[in-house]
Amino acid sequence: MLLTFSIQSVKRVVVLLEEAGLRDEVTVILGGYPANKMIQEFTGVDYFFTDVMRAVKLFQELAQPGGDVGE
Repeated sequence: MLLTFSIQSVKRVVVLLEEAGLRDEVTVILGGYPANKMIQEFTGVDYFFTDVMRAVKLFQELAQPGGDVGE
C-alpha cells in the first residue's frame, strides 16, 4: 500500500509546516482506502477521507470566501 509508505512523509510535512509557523494557514488532507482516524491522529492532518465525494465537498467548502468548513 502506497499510503503505508508515505505516512511518515505526511507526518514530516505537518511537522515542517509547524516549524515554519505555517500550520494554522494550511489545511492538510489525507485520502485513500487505508486512511482512518488513527492515521489522522498520528500524522496530524486536519481531515482524512476514504470517499472521494466527501473530499470534494470539503474542497468546495474550503474554496468559498472565508473557507469556513462545517463539521
